[in-house]
Amino acid sequence: MTDALPLLIEIGTEELPPTSLTTLERAFGQLIGEALLIEGFEHDGLQTFATPRRLAIVINSIATTQPDQAIERRGPAVTAAYDQAGQATKALAGFARSCGVPADTPFETITSDKGAWVVYRATTPGLTLAERLGAILEEALKQLPIARRMRWRDLSAEFVRPVRWLAVMIGAEVVPIELFGCTASNQSQGHRFMGRGAFEIRSPLEYASQLSEHFVMANRLDRQKMIWTALMAKAESLGGVIPENDALLDEVTALVEWPTVLAGHFDERFLRVPSEVLVSAMREHQRYFHLVDEAGQLLPVFLTVANVDSPKPEIVIKGNERVITPRLTDAEFFYDKDLKRPPAEWLESLKQVTYQAELGSYFEKAERLGSLSALIARRMGIDEASAQRAGQLAKTDLVSGMVGEFPDLQGVMGEYYARAAGEASTVSLAIREHYQPRFAGDALPTGEVSQVVALADRLDALVGLFGINQPPTGSKDPFALRRQAIGVVRICVESQLPISPFTLVDDAVAGFAREFDGQPVKDYLTDRFEQWAIDEGVPYDAVRAILARTDDAPLFASAYADMKTLADFKAEPTAEALISVQKRINNLLTKVTEDEVGHIEPALFEHPSEQAVIGLATTLNETKGLPLSNRLAELGQGLSAIEDYFDNVLVMSEDAALRINRVSTLKMLRDAVNQIADLSLLETAA
Repeated sequence: MTDALPLLIEIGTEELPPTSLTTLERAFGQLIGEALLIEGFEHDGLQTFATPRRLAIVINSIATTQPDQAIERRGPAVTAAYDQAGQATKALAGFARSCGVPADTPFETITSDKGAWVVYRATTPGLTLAERLGAILEEALKQLPIARRMRWRDLSAEFVRPVRWLAVMIGAEVVPIELFGCTASNQSQGHRFMGRGAFEIRSPLEYASQLSEHFVMANRLDRQKMIWTALMAKAESLGGVIPENDALLDEVTALVEWPTVLAGHFDERFLRVPSEVLVSAMREHQRYFHLVDEAGQLLPVFLTVANVDSPKPEIVIKGNERVITPRLTDAEFFYDKDLKRPPAEWLESLKQVTYQAELGSYFEKAERLGSLSALIARRMGIDEASAQRAGQLAKTDLVSGMVGEFPDLQGVMGEYYARAAGEASTVSLAIREHYQPRFAGDALPTGEVSQVVALADRLDALVGLFGINQPPTGSKDPFALRRQAIGVVRICVESQLPISPFTLVDDAVAGFAREFDGQPVKDYLTDRFEQWAIDEGVPYDAVRAILARTDDAPLFASAYADMKTLADFKAEPTAEALISVQKRINNLLTKVTEDEVGHIEPALFEHPSEQAVIGLATTLNETKGLPLSNRLAELGQGLSAIEDYFDNVLVMSEDAALRINRVSTLKMLRDAVNQIADLSLLETAA
């Protein structure tokens, strides 16, 4: 690149939302980098920076001028551009005006086999980076993924947080872009407390090092690595282990510009409270990291990442210890208070908690869950009484004091309280595990009763909300029904459950006092199953071919296994020929009406292949219980009979009786094959 210089763009803001910082940084870099290349400003790649108070990019070398732009515009036909005297017509004059040149300009012509036209050719000098950068930056900022934009002062501009300064430099020169009420300069800000106010950036290439001099680690990934290294070192010095928590580490990294890791302690008496409670109090409320010993037991120690290198760290530590103690005291109080009542006594309180206005209270949902869980358990040969009890008690901790204070502990506290009340271990475990999986990749319920209640909970939600016409839409899913449906799919497939979710949908429908149609829920589950299988890496054509089978109560576990088998089958020697044959059969059958399909008369067979095809179809129908690989092998062995049939039998015979017989034979074969899979939906290499 000729005339290349370094570039800096920095947007200084009020504290950015920590959970969005990584996304904002990546999008900012991608949008700016791509826009510069589209505009013709070649560069050697960019580096992004993100702290709580800034988003920035630095490009070490970027072209400062666009390439010259060649312009070619075709005008009117030559016959329309000039009159008989060779003078410009109104058509040519209008074209000339649109090109910004006089009508008597000597235009060039282009000729093809369709005629000749005038053409305007010119070269426009490329614009400079300084001239285009403002528009590029403004457009990129509009496209940032910001959920809720803010306005401040009397400005009409909107951004994720109020903008306080703007620095834009090409080499040592400032580009005085105006955005968000700020005029760009070469001034930046250091650390809010440790820095010395505004300072002058000498060069884009010195941006990061100068910020470091003013107590700002601008590189987010370097800052994150430094924090994690310091956390592990501090944990080791205290004889503990710090469990990995990527989400918390990301959030803390987005909260500090000059991180310092400090350790604090809390009273050991709090360790009698369930560790999940203490961890939640430290993590969710204070963003502390907890420590465990080699056995995984919680230690009365926490680590915090301060945003200041204090000369008196003991004061900072004492302040953090003073803040966490009331939180843990509250948790201890709620725990002791909740233990005074067994979960069964909380059922009545669920009447005061609305599940959904049209579907009633959580008490009504608990009643449905108990009944539905017992029914599912009976179908699966699992202890009905335990399943019913677990379903009834699954939501009782929603009215506990602890869950009211720590909502993320629902299910977890329910298990503790159920065990303390003497409930069976399977029941207690199900109260915790029925919420699983909570998110993509989350663990599934491990216990059989847990699986039953997890299915019951999700199917009750799906049937009820679809029933009152509250399905998820493209932008809204307040009850997380997509996640609930994926949970049903994963539990059925990954736990290899020998029961169809369609059967369970019908069971859930029966549990409501109102009449609901379960078919939309079945269709929705099928859609989620299809997308989940594709996301798991199964080719979409194999997924569609299996789902096309006529089955009123499909087993998702076996269907998923069949999808993978069918995907492997496409590599078999006979696969392409069988797919082609099935498509040929479908094409023939689309040309016939119902009147042309009837009872097959063997007496009308004129060639041995007709009986062979009937025999193949019969065999396929009689082997429905065999694994798909066996049935595909059986079909492959019958390929020669099918090909012989098409070589020697005229299906669309002029004799009506023969035509009906032969069409019916092909329909019988197609239907038998479609019970294996709709092979016509498979794609071939050709």
